[in-house]
Amino acid sequence: MTSARGSDDDAADAGVRSSLRRAVDAVRRPAYTGERRCWPCTALNVALLAVACAAVAPWSPPAALALAVVGAAGIWLRGYLVPYTPRFAPRIAAALPGDVFAGEKTPAATGSLSGSGPDGDDEDVGRRLFAELRRAGVLEGDDEAVALSDEFRRRWAAATADLREASLDELERTVAEIAGTDGVDAFAGETRTYVAVPTPSGTAYLSQHVAIAEAAAVLALRDVAPGMDADLRVAAADPLRMFLERCPVCDAAVVETDPKACCGSVRDPRTLPEAVLACPECDVRLYAFDDG
Repeated sequence: MTSARGSDDDAADAGVRSSLRRAVDAVRRPAYTGERRCWPCTALNVALLAVACAAVAPWSPPAALALAVVGAAGIWLRGYLVPYTPRFAPRIAAALPGDVFAGEKTPAATGSLSGSGPDGDDEDVGRRLFAELRRAGVLEGDDEAVALSDEFRRRWAAATADLREASLDELERTVAEIAGTDGVDAFAGETRTYVAVPTPSGTAYLSQHVAIAEAAAVLALRDVAPGMDADLRVAAADPLRMFLERCPVCDAAVVETDPKACCGSVRDPRTLPEAVLACPECDVRLYAFDDG
């Protein structure tokens, strides 16, 4: 009987722990915690929580303590407590003296592997790319409306899934091999993970999302268009991002939306493009349709 009771108690404890884990996972926001945590946003929320606790303490010290514990747990698990902090915090920071994001290496909005692609007039390269991609069966449709072929999309998705599971060192080696250059550096910044790629015009800083999407696109092009010039394959990686349907990092559905400043990224609304393709889960831009 004792053994059976002990087994029942263990099962009950396991059930409670499982329920707690599910509750914590439901609250947790991986896009804003861990290596992606934005410390200025965290500091702002801690300050606001401290003000709220100080206001409640004279009336009810136990309530203030409870608020502090719950609020701190929320900030730790979610990255922030105040709703929409990733949207408004960078704009607050932009209005303050100095730059609280100064320690962050922020990639240019157009950071792309295409910086190591072919030389020549952009319009001429664009025409060559379009013709080659049509000839290789990567693009289908007429001049007014084009789409990716099912075969290319399948291979692109498979290569993306492989790179999504790869370590930063593996991603770094893959990008270096594709770009044909040494000195590629994949590193975790304060709010994002980046891949720095040396190019003839300087270092291009790609977000991990862009690096995975473009490297996977080049790998897929090698399969479906083996005869395509290697430099053209690299140049094609940038425009192909406009066809993304799922986030390269979290696999969530992407959306076309008005641009919003992400933690540690664009802080001057005047520099935002007209429209972007973005992952709402990661709060990351994947493609800018018009760099206005």
